[in-house]
Amino acid sequence: MTNEIQNTVNEQPTEQIRFAHRADRLPNLFQSIIDRLVANRCCLSLSLAAMIVFSLAADLSIFTSGVLWGLAFTLAIYWRNIKEYRKLWQKTKINLLAGSYQWDVYSDHLICSAIRDHLITSRFRIPFSEITEKSRIKNMLVFTYRGIAFAIPEEELAADSRIRSLFQDVPSDRAVKKRAWQKALSWLLFLLSVLAVLSGIFFSFRLVPGVFISVQRWVPMVCAIIPIFTLIFGLLPERKEKIHTIIVGAVSTGLLIFVALLLCLVPQTDQNDRSYLQTVERRIQIEFPDSDWCATQETESDWSTFESEGTLYTRCRAYVEESDADNFERKILRDGRWLTSVPEKFDVISCPDNADLPDSDAYVMFYNIRDKTYNARPRMTGDYRYICVTYYPDEMLLVVSEYLIHYSEISQ
Repeated sequence: MTNEIQNTVNEQPTEQIRFAHRADRLPNLFQSIIDRLVANRCCLSLSLAAMIVFSLAADLSIFTSGVLWGLAFTLAIYWRNIKEYRKLWQKTKINLLAGSYQWDVYSDHLICSAIRDHLITSRFRIPFSEITEKSRIKNMLVFTYRGIAFAIPEEELAADSRIRSLFQDVPSDRAVKKRAWQKALSWLLFLLSVLAVLSGIFFSFRLVPGVFISVQRWVPMVCAIIPIFTLIFGLLPERKEKIHTIIVGAVSTGLLIFVALLLCLVPQTDQNDRSYLQTVERRIQIEFPDSDWCATQETESDWSTFESEGTLYTRCRAYVEESDADNFERKILRDGRWLTSVPEKFDVISCPDNADLPDSDAYVMFYNIRDKTYNARPRMTGDYRYICVTYYPDEMLLVVSEYLIHYSEISQ
């Protein structure tokens, strides 16, 4: 660097600027840098944190708390970074205010000299071709050379200054800040739209552990609000580089609408309805224990196996409260209507819900609604409606299935 500067000794600068930084100019510079830091990085990091937490979520409560913890963790990191940057800035500001600066402008380069106590403490030769990241921040012209930032007060320059001309095509600080926030919002909406699709699918067909799929038809339409807003944002006339926003907004909206239409074909499930269990209690004269969770699904699905064929009408599953589970099992053992094993001859009166009975520790009871009999095959050919009650003690799970079988005495 010394040799490069020495080569310019015989050259005469076309312009010379000498100034000292004022304390009232510097806070604006610092605040603008912080604003850009937040706009360009913070929103993206928050979105990524939410996406990562979502991928690890098992249910709604874990998802919600996980997102909050993820956002809090990200904010804590940024707050710490800003505090560290503020400390570094205080040291930098002291150095900036301690001396003055002389800029010599040549045909193809600049020479910046830092002066303290009338002595040159550092000197940089800066070719115009190597100046990068030019920007206007308030009343300061800021650029980067080899990773080092330099700032020149614009008011110190003449109207025809060569340095001023280098920033001729650089947008104003306000325009740059607006663009940074637009870009950050664009990526934020992009990631939130992807998150909305995952949430819409996950919580529309929510799997209840050990049971079956419960349906929330309103979820995809609520989740579609974000992709629709993303699409509108991408279609704004002043937006640039907006193709990714338009694509993700349109695709996400389309997927959620498709899921909403698909849910119309799925039978509705009521997760808080014990009325069907009460009906079965009266019909088969048995008392069921209280349950922590109960869901009844009305359906009409046909099946056909080697042993039987029929139509399933109702499926009800409930988790017995832990405090009642032992007492309920003792009642089962005293009630002769419950079977601890299912003979093969009962395969003809079973439905697909009972397919796992031979391989599990369970108690089961079959009730013939037409003949009002327990654990017996029909007496003659015909259609018979059955209620099968199964209790799995290890899971404290009670399963009630009501179905119609087509029974042929000749074929059995």
